Formats: sequence, structure tokens, C-alpha cells
Amino acid sequence: MKRKEPAPKATGAYLLLAMCVAGAAFAEAPPWPAAVPGFIEPRAGEHPRLFFRKADVPALRERARTPEGQKIVARLRHLLGNNGEALPEHWNDRYPVNIGAKGPDALPVGAFTFTHPAGYGMLYQLTGERKYADLARQGLERMFDPNRYSVPAARIKQERPNQWQPKGPRWDNADLDKTLITFGQPDRDERYTWTRPGASLRVGVMMAWVAFAYDLCYDAWDDDFRQRVVREILDYDHLPVDYDPYAEGHKGTVTIEKLVNGGPFPPQSNHFGAYIGGSGIALLAVRHDPGADPKKVEPLLDKVGKQAIRLLTEGFGDHGYFAEGHGPSHMSVNTAFVPFLQAARVAWGRDFITPRPNAQWLTLRWAMEIVPDESGKAWYPNYYPSTYGPDHKDRENMSAGGDWSQGFGALANDDQKAAMLWMYRASLDKQTPDAFDAFLYPHRAALALVNWPIGMEPKNPGQVIGHVNADRHMGHYMFRKSWKDADDLYFTLFLNPKGAHGFVRSARGGQFAFYGLGLRARWGARLNSEATVFEAFPDGSGVVGFTHADGKAGAVAVDYSEKSGALGVVVMARPWFTPEARTATNWNRFLPQSRRDGKGALSFQDVEVDGVPYFVMTIQRGEPPKAVADGGKLRVGAQVYSFDGKGLKIGQ
Repeated sequence: MKRKEPAPKATGAYLLLAMCVAGAAFAEAPPWPAAVPGFIEPRAGEHPRLFFRKADVPALRERARTPEGQKIVARLRHLLGNNGEALPEHWNDRYPVNIGAKGPDALPVGAFTFTHPAGYGMLYQLTGERKYADLARQGLERMFDPNRYSVPAARIKQERPNQWQPKGPRWDNADLDKTLITFGQPDRDERYTWTRPGASLRVGVMMAWVAFAYDLCYDAWDDDFRQRVVREILDYDHLPVDYDPYAEGHKGTVTIEKLVNGGPFPPQSNHFGAYIGGSGIALLAVRHDPGADPKKVEPLLDKVGKQAIRLLTEGFGDHGYFAEGHGPSHMSVNTAFVPFLQAARVAWGRDFITPRPNAQWLTLRWAMEIVPDESGKAWYPNYYPSTYGPDHKDRENMSAGGDWSQGFGALANDDQKAAMLWMYRASLDKQTPDAFDAFLYPHRAALALVNWPIGMEPKNPGQVIGHVNADRHMGHYMFRKSWKDADDLYFTLFLNPKGAHGFVRSARGGQFAFYGLGLRARWGARLNSEATVFEAFPDGSGVVGFTHADGKAGAVAVDYSEKSGALGVVVMARPWFTPEARTATNWNRFLPQSRRDGKGALSFQDVEVDGVPYFVMTIQRGEPPKAVADGGKLRVGAQVYSFDGKGLKIGQ
């Protein structure tokens, strides 16, 4: 949904400048967050306010009447079940757990989720019919009822003997047959249970979308229920699960103060973004309203603003790489933090998005890194070891989804939206047409109606973000040849100059990936180094220099010129691993690859030039060009490379 925003300052040229001389660019950057020009503070009781304002409702209804808008509303009704006209037929009655939830695999689309109330709230905004706000209220009442279900602890122990790990004094000499676990209505994923969450991070996420329901249904609810929701948020004080592996309940109850402070977690933990993003949205929703004490709300909200900058500069770098890796980053930003950035602009007048690339690249990274296959499966390099996550976009849970339906609302300009739209149509839209990045959870369909660039023509990402990008803070370097099809070539290198800086663990520095012609190779050996040289060329080629642990210099060159006869060449001078290391362990072997149809191959060659070892990778359709020493230079086919002791020269 298009709102009047400040003229974008983070253009493609600015991103390139930030990539190459980040310190100078940031020194000249405007205040962060910036003030939104013309912003009008929401009045007490003025709703909706989070993602659109009351004055925007007529335009939202117009969007819903467009062909794309009608499909989004149909998607919303599909996710709600019963076409959104009645509460769902399927409810999860499983007891809360911290790990190993069973509901997600057992329940169909349309089963109740904690974002159903927000979905009904959007139907209320679109139609003005109070019956939808009543459905939202009924869903919340079930969630808020702490005694809706109960099971004896003995049953949990019997059914989950390997996960039964009670912690805390209440379990000392407890009679498990008489000790009852009581709880309100769980989500389809029973880790998300309002009155007994699987862990503290689930609370921040639930708060965000309970607050969205409150925002959408405010005008239709009576004052008593409005203030009940305010109390549920501001006075939240429930005990998480305390009988599962990694359970946190024995550490005490969860409060909104704990969430705002990040609990025990730093920005480098995937929990941190869920804590602060969810509590931030909730505080913005109830701010100024009856029952929301400003002496409590304002200091907490100011703290969230400071925490947001910490996440954007310490947890993430300036171009979207997360301290724990791409897999855990989804929990950090998709659950609530990216929507918080949008809500801060709309409801708080604070723009964390346009002044610098950091927030933009929480979303834009996928336009750069995804190389979809012919079916549209969205593959990207996900370095290991990491705490979790596949090498492709998995849409079927709370943390994995929303990169587009939510992300479109946290970009700086229409060009960026057009680039992300290009990638969506090249990937997920092929797999599930007309889903609009809304899977299982209705709030994402509601946000898709607000955020989707309806009527916009997609734009090739290379024209918007360029072919080379780097997260200098995290040491993540990205080189892409093109955005055309499943044959696109992409090379990425992770140096991790700060070492293992993820809270749990992070991918080891020295990892790299080379994608092309449908082949996907990823490997690495430990190397932590600042980039001593960094050159970027318009065609996606480039050079990165690094330093070995013994102080010697090495370099990587990416060459997409095709002068060698190959579609892409990666040359490593003084690589940080030996040829033998590539096959030293059965579980981590790095080997050449060939397509089954014979239409492409990734080939390896090891060459020594004047005592300097080189490792050469080529992707080609036929025979690989031969790599040889030639007069003090490395020759690959008709192309030459030279190492000057610091960096590699391409064509010299």
C-alpha cells in the first residue's frame, strides 16, 4: 500500500558507496532513525495505526478490489478456514512444548493460529462488518484463558520420555499424576501458547500479532475488552515451559520489560529480534490508549528504538548478513522485527529504513542471493555450521515466511520493491501461484494486501542493487553474473573477520559457494580475515584479498568475462586449504560436479606458479579450459591472472 514517505536517499549508487567505503558513507549519513516528514502522532484511541492509518482505509479497500487484491483477500480467507466466515474447524489441543511440536505436521491449512484474530480484523477493516471483530475476540479469549486445557505432567513424561527434563523447585518431589499443566488455546504450533509459551522468544512474536488484531478491531470492541488486551500485553507475566530440553521456565516468568531488554540474549542471537520486534509492535499499538500508562510505555519504547539500532549494527552487518548465519536470521527478523521497522515509520514517525542500507538489506539480500531452480525452488548459500536452516526458502512456519509480504513494507523505494518482485516471480510464485508469500498464517495475507506492489512491473535486480555487494562488517562478499534463469552464476565468500561471533555459533570464516547451471557447490575451511583488497566490476566480477593466520597474503578473483572459455572462473591464490583437505573427511568432501544431462559441469584444477599455489574452479557447458603456468602468470584458457602479493589482477 503506497503511503507518502520521504524521498529515498539510499539509491543504488549510495549502496555501492556504502559497500566500498562504508565508514565514509556512514559518517555523512543522515540521522538514524530519521524523522518521517509530515508525520502526525496517533491520538488516544485512534486505530488502525500500525501498518496503515485510519485515513488509509478507503485506499486499502480500493486495493482489495483490484485483481491482485481480490486474490490476496481470497488467500486470507483460505488461510482462515471456513472462508473467514466462522471460527476454524481444527484446533490444536496439544500441550505446550519447547522443541518437537507436533501440530504443524498434523493440522491442515486453516487450523487456528495466533494470527487468526488479526486476519479476522483485516476482514473487519475491509467490510466494516462487526462479525469479523467478534470472531477475532473469540479467538483471543480462547488464547487468554489459562485454564482452557489441562494435562497431568505424568502424561507428558510418558509421551515424551526423551524430552522430559523438568527444571526448577516446583518439580522437587512432585507427584506427576497430580501436577497439572494448564494452558490456553495453542497455535497450530504448540510452542506458541499465550499462557504457557515454549520459550520467551515466542512471547514477543505472539505479542506483535495480538497487537495487530487489537489495532484492527479497536473500533468494534467494547472498552472493557480493549483494556483487557492492553493488560494482557503490558502486564504479561506467564511461565514458559519448564519441562523440556532447553526450557526456560525455571528462570522465571516472561514480562514485556524482559522482552524489551532482550532477556539474556545479545543482538547476535536469533532470539533478540523476536524479543524486541514483537514487544515494539505491541507498545506502538497500545501507546496513548486507555489503560496504557505512558510512564511505562514511553521508556520501554525508547529502549526498543535503541535495541533496533543494536540489532542492525551488531547482530547484522550493513548488507544483511547475520552473526549466526542466514538460517537463524529468519527467526530474528521475519517473526516481528521487519514488521516493527514498518510500524515504527507509520505509527511512531521514526524511519530506520531509508537512511542506511542495513534495514533494507534484511529483505534485499534475497534478491541478491536466491538462485531459483527451474521449478522455482528458492536456493541460496546457507553456510554451516549454523544453528538451523536449509539451503532454500522453507515457507511453512512462522520464522521462515514473510520475506516478501512483510519485506515489501520495509524497503526504501519502488525500485527495490520491483527488484524483490522480480525474484518472487522467478521463485516462489512458480511453486505456489497467487499465494503472495502468505502461508499458514493469516496476518501475512493481511500484510500482503497492505504492502504488495500491486500493478508494479518487476525490475531486474542487477539494475537496482548492482552485481557485486559486500557486508564489510561481517565479511560477506557477493558476486552475481546475471538474473535470468536457473543457470545464473553466483559466487559468495564469507571471511568472518571477527571470528565466531554468533551467540550460539556462527558459520566458520573461509566458507564459499559457487552456483551455476543448476549446480550448487558449498564448502570451506577455517579462515578469519579482514578483506585487505576489495574490487568490484560491473559484470559481477571482482577480487577479495585476505591474510592467512601466519600473516601471508592470499586472494580470490571471480571472473565472469568468459574470456577463459568458461562461463565463470574463480581463482584462489594461496588458498587457505590444501588439495588434500578438500577430501580429507567423508562428511565434508568438496568434489567437482556434473549435471546428469551433461549440459554443465563444475571443474577443479590445482596449479603452481612461481611457488604460489592456485586453486581454480570453472563452470562451463563443455570441456573446462586448461589452467597452466605461463611466464609468471596463471593462464586459464585465453584469460590470464597475476598475483601481486596482495590481490589478483584479472586479464593482466
